[in-house]
Amino acid sequence: MPPRGINPNISFTPRRGAYAADFIASGNSIADMLVSYVGLKSSWSVLDIGCGIGRVARALTTILAPPGEYRGFDVDPKAVAWCRRAYGPHANFTFSYAPVGYRNVRGHAPIRGEEYLFPYPDASFDLAFSVSVYTHLSRTVIDHYLAETSRVLRPGGVCVNTFFVIDEHAVGAMHSGRADRSYIEQPGGEYLFDPDNPNLGIGFTPDVIDTLHARHGLKIVPPVRFGTWSGRRVESFVYQDVVIALKDSVAESDGSPAA
Repeated sequence: MPPRGINPNISFTPRRGAYAADFIASGNSIADMLVSYVGLKSSWSVLDIGCGIGRVARALTTILAPPGEYRGFDVDPKAVAWCRRAYGPHANFTFSYAPVGYRNVRGHAPIRGEEYLFPYPDASFDLAFSVSVYTHLSRTVIDHYLAETSRVLRPGGVCVNTFFVIDEHAVGAMHSGRADRSYIEQPGGEYLFDPDNPNLGIGFTPDVIDTLHARHGLKIVPPVRFGTWSGRRVESFVYQDVVIALKDSVAESDGSPAA
């Protein structure tokens, strides 16, 4: 269990007594999501984009087994250092520091997000996923990260990412106050929580999200698995909206990733 002090979002975590329970439950929920939505198997090679303090890694130790493997990277060196120590006994779990600048991490980082190359060979993963990463990055960085995701995925591999999808329902919910948060429309299908600080929250219209994926050979598998942030009354594994895409593959007629 990571100490609260290395959590960069400590102001958003529950009271001290609930911290451990929330950490475990949220990680388990994301792992369950990956099993439910894409059929995650124990033998898969998995990339966690923005692994943070290891909440999903913890849950995946009960699923992945050699030859299955987990690779995670994050922009917070303290979080990566802690994960390396904590998961040392799991030889198939490794963590890398991404020296990329981000507002929640103090200190100077030498690489911009749109220049960072994922430290993994081409076609080396069956699954790449991110949670609450592309809701805080600029379109330029997201475009680059999806290009890198496509590069490191094997043909037929799957990526699962969360977004704030600003469709007609979300726009109506924001205008009526039914959504948990409100975004300000920008040119080109982009919405910002605070135009002066894009890292605080960013959303996109469905066509923008589709284009960002398609240009890198990632075909979105409909439907979007909507979360609850926009006032939808749905059963969801996470708060944000989940977008699933396949590399160089097609979707089955029932909307599930191809086997």
